[in-house]
Amino acid sequence: MHSESLPLPIGVSLGRGISRKKIFFAGISSYLPHGAMLNVVAAGILIKLGLVKQIVFTGGKTQGQDWFSEAAEMKRVFIRLFRNVDPELILVEPCAIDTLGNIENMFQAGLLQKDSPVILLTVRQHLRRSQILFRNIANMETGGISSQDLILEHGTAEQKKYVRQYQETIEYRKELVKEWLLRIIVKFDPQGKGLRRITSRTRV
Repeated sequence: MHSESLPLPIGVSLGRGISRKKIFFAGISSYLPHGAMLNVVAAGILIKLGLVKQIVFTGGKTQGQDWFSEAAEMKRVFIRLFRNVDPELILVEPCAIDTLGNIENMFQAGLLQKDSPVILLTVRQHLRRSQILFRNIANMETGGISSQDLILEHGTAEQKKYVRQYQETIEYRKELVKEWLLRIIVKFDPQGKGLRRITSRTRV
């Protein structure tokens, strides 16, 4: 239970890139990759449990300017999945192409303040690196919740099945390797500037 004397934190749901291929979940078609879809589902659970006061979806046009932003797609899917949640509780940062950009843009847009209590919400393999970058770049210690773990504890049977299926995919195994490599890079590049050069070339 959250103490009534403390302000509720803001939930920050990090993107996992946008796709040009559709996936389907709970009768909804979307261009979100499976990891981002899990982040959307977990964001709804966080709000329903009363653990955050708002959710910020952050992620930009990682498939080019002729495509839409990941954060906007995350909000669209969220509204479809959680019709009883006030859409005004969902904020969007639609421009970042990497985790460094997620952090910078949310502060520049006033979505986060230095004294804001924050819970990072992302897939398990991405969480540790995200918290390290928040600490290094924004000088913030953040709470962190794995989307998979939250869903497996509090989700519906359909949502739990989706997590298990995702963790059997080649996409998931590739992400494990990718995140392992990126955590090594962050050890030598604590501000994420080298990572930015990589993503600026691989994402448009």
